Amino acid sequence: MGRIPPSKDGGNKATVERVRNTHQAIVSRASAFARGHRLNWYKKAYIGNTFKWVLAEKGYDKEFVDNWTRDLLVAVSLSKEKSP
Repeated sequence: MGRIPPSKDGGNKATVERVRNTHQAIVSRASAFARGHRLNWYKKAYIGNTFKWVLAEKGYDKEFVDNWTRDLLVAVSLSKEKSP
């Protein structure tokens, strides 16, 4: 998570763009992972909780952590498994 610093202020334009790109990369990778693996509700919950705990331990704001975790879980939940 070195791509985005835990910051209280909004940051400058470059920081906002970096956060947006990082968010998109994380969601895309999680979605691709979910498409390649069979994830039941327990595995999805485990991924979400682990992601949330790591962000919280790194010092990110609670609202930020909750929003990113929700976005990650939505992406994982909506990803359809690849057909054989």
